[in-house]
Amino acid sequence: MNEEQAQKELEEMAKPKRQPLVAGVNGFPTDPPPHTILVGNGAIRIGDIAMLNSGAGMGKSVSVGQMAMAWALGLPYFGINPARSLRILHYVGEDDEATMGQIREGFLLHSLAITGRQLTAKDLEPLDEMLQTQFDITAIGDDFICEVEKEIEEFKPDMVFINPLLSYIGGDPVALATHFLRVGLLPILKKYKCAALIAHHTCKLTKTSWPEMDMTYSGIGGSEMANIPRIVLTIAPVGNDGMICLHASKRTTVGWKDEDGKHKTYAFFRRTDDPTRPAWLPVSYEEGESRPAQSEGNAKAKCSTGRVIAILENGDRWKSAVIDELMKLPCGFSTADRAIKHALLMEEIFEYEDKEKPVKGGSRRKWLTLTPQQDETEAGGQTNEPLT
Repeated sequence: MNEEQAQKELEEMAKPKRQPLVAGVNGFPTDPPPHTILVGNGAIRIGDIAMLNSGAGMGKSVSVGQMAMAWALGLPYFGINPARSLRILHYVGEDDEATMGQIREGFLLHSLAITGRQLTAKDLEPLDEMLQTQFDITAIGDDFICEVEKEIEEFKPDMVFINPLLSYIGGDPVALATHFLRVGLLPILKKYKCAALIAHHTCKLTKTSWPEMDMTYSGIGGSEMANIPRIVLTIAPVGNDGMICLHASKRTTVGWKDEDGKHKTYAFFRRTDDPTRPAWLPVSYEEGESRPAQSEGNAKAKCSTGRVIAILENGDRWKSAVIDELMKLPCGFSTADRAIKHALLMEEIFEYEDKEKPVKGGSRRKWLTLTPQQDETEAGGQTNEPLT
């Protein structure tokens, strides 16, 4: 197939198939059909692209390689469960067979901590059927998309893993993201009823700039790298001892909960010391959240959800007082307000109005608390002054 024919074929696949109009909204389901769910509580479904973003040398290959092994066996990785044992087609663009062997041995050695089961070499035998790895990187751009379709048609995977995107996209990701992902890859995933997980690079960040990163937009290549995927996972460093925080943004239904059963959009892991047997091991929320910010001297980086919770541990506070406290770090008003809104969205803190004390204009003063207010009347009667 020459380049012109390949381009025409891609354009044909990209043409939207017209669907009939649907009247009203009452017939829409509240839960995705179970057969469409591949990973998590619907975090990755048929036809989706998921991004796993990470800085160079931070463990993308270990993450993607062991995730492929675990999910192909129907076991969790990073605390995220597949819906079943998944057939996975794995494109490896930066590593060789010996590296993948070390990743396999690290997974096997630490399988109890990773999956909850101590595996043996015999337990990995199903991978010869469920996981297919392709090391060839001679096909890039449109040629790669054509190769992907051929191999999907032959192997019939549930998921395609691509590590990393820059090995296959064929040029500047800003210029090519829409064509490669939206026009090229997405129609193929929908046609063959599978999904893709793509490892991608973040821009070069300093330790002080990581806490300020909007994790949804962590991948280099412009807004399409955030708009096209249905879920973005970002590996962010925490401290200097191999600990990371894995963030889930956009679609956050990965199933993470802390020790108290609260839903979380992030989880902590630590890399093993032996580089020849690498693995990511889970770290408790208690330990992970007790760590100082990346930059001890950068007070702005501490303006976070965790800081909001720490302020409220001494009692309920007026929202304005919490913002004032955060701005002493110092940080700007918008950063402080964003930290509070995120904590409210995640139901890590709660908000209620002071019914007894209307302020100028008739509005009510907002209170923040760590405890859900079950009796609104009683909650509204709160009259204590903000703690200082």
